[in-house]
Amino acid sequence: MEYPNISNVFKKIYNFIFAKEKSLTVNKYIQLLDKFFAERKKFNSSSSLNDPTNSHILLIIDEIDILINSTQNLLYNIFNWTTYEYSKLIVISISNTLDLPNRLFPKIKSRMGNNKLMFKPYNKEELRIIIKDRGIDLQLFSEDAIRLSCVKVAAINGDLRRIFKILFRAKQINELENYKKKDKNLVSKFNIMEAWNELFNSKISKVI
Repeated sequence: MEYPNISNVFKKIYNFIFAKEKSLTVNKYIQLLDKFFAERKKFNSSSSLNDPTNSHILLIIDEIDILINSTQNLLYNIFNWTTYEYSKLIVISISNTLDLPNRLFPKIKSRMGNNKLMFKPYNKEELRIIIKDRGIDLQLFSEDAIRLSCVKVAAINGDLRRIFKILFRAKQINELENYKKKDKNLVSKFNIMEAWNELFNSKISKVI
């Protein structure tokens, strides 16, 4: 999401390996990177990585779904580098969808490993533990409010970002209600529902 064009990924990888900025064409980046990984057995301690052990490179691609386009050339090039005998390149890809391999061309699938690690959605108890460890002041929330927020998010997809949004917005709503009150009320389950509807169930969000 940082780049206006996905081909900028090649520039990012090039700059990391060679530790220098160059303004080149996409094809030139691909050519130089391909040459680097194909001939890496020739590099020693004075190589571009400046590493005496000539160690492995670990490339982690988050949100890999975004890189899937009509040609899939970018993914082909990246996974093809791993097939070179001395490339010492390890690629870990992170996808938000379970059917990622089915959306890739056969020539890319054949170059991918079969090792998969599936992260299941957080359940309500795990969500409660996490928000407590993340510094959320649970003393500001009623027990029903915490329970409801965890149950609702766990029932959808267990997304941590979603539950933090709900808690933050519910706290804001509660602060407005408590304004100028002597006795401050805890964030209630009604505040949670109001925040939930405002953030994820409003007419505006449905239209968007």
